[in-house]
Amino acid sequence: MHEPGNSGRRAEHDSDAGGASPRADVDHHRHPKPAEKKNEAVAYGKKLVSDLDVKIKDPEIQLSRDVSVAGAGAKRQVNELRQLKAIRAETAKKLDEMDRASSESSNSAKQAFADSYRDLQKAYDDAIAKVRK
Repeated sequence: MHEPGNSGRRAEHDSDAGGASPRADVDHHRHPKPAEKKNEAVAYGKKLVSDLDVKIKDPEIQLSRDVSVAGAGAKRQVNELRQLKAIRAETAKKLDEMDRASSESSNSAKQAFADSYRDLQKAYDDAIAKVRK
């Protein structure tokens, strides 16, 4: 049966005007594809690592000044910073693995990155606490 006032409305939504129907477009936005979720996770991971890189740079500069003046204590702190950078490199490696992961292995790669980043954040917090003593 034909409803008054709706003439052409159904055809308007069902027509293929050179692309997906409006309904398909809306459904696409409600349920992102796994690859899109992975890309978002990788972008977020890169931001996290980049933000922490900035934080690491400040104590690194300060320690390089202190080593020439302070001696053994400052050298110990430099070693702490080297360990922090090694953990950061491992976290970056996990992020790269997450970026390259297939859709089947992306969840385990995300978890590996999350665990590595948690370790990096803890190492950073510990290193900063030791530097500020």
